[in-house]
Amino acid sequence: MSETDGAWLVLKDKDEPELPVESISSNGQEAVMLKKCEPGDYVSVNILPAARIMDDVKKTVNYEKDFYVQLYCLNDDWSVISGKSYSSDEALKLAAKFVGLTKKRALKLWGMRKLGPEGNRVELS
Repeated sequence: MSETDGAWLVLKDKDEPELPVESISSNGQEAVMLKKCEPGDYVSVNILPAARIMDDVKKTVNYEKDFYVQLYCLNDDWSVISGKSYSSDEALKLAAKFVGLTKKRALKLWGMRKLGPEGNRVELS
């Protein structure tokens, strides 16, 4: 935060060192105060492409219109990926149900909808 430019946010891993450029506002004002904050226990929701090359010679791609839904929590570096892929419309609708949820509530909904086991493994069929 600077006296004339207000506050700005720098997102980075907690182990990364502070860089001098991060204490300068976009208008060139030097920060007078720094506050480090832990992320909240809310999930981010990602839609991952399921497309994969099935034939290395012909470079044919299957599942190019399918997507997985992934939840990720910055607070503890936890994530989970849906056990199956969905069309873009289905993936968007499903992902929207998790926006704004805490990890605990997201896990409960994930289990109720039987979207797959906790972890990052995706079973390819």
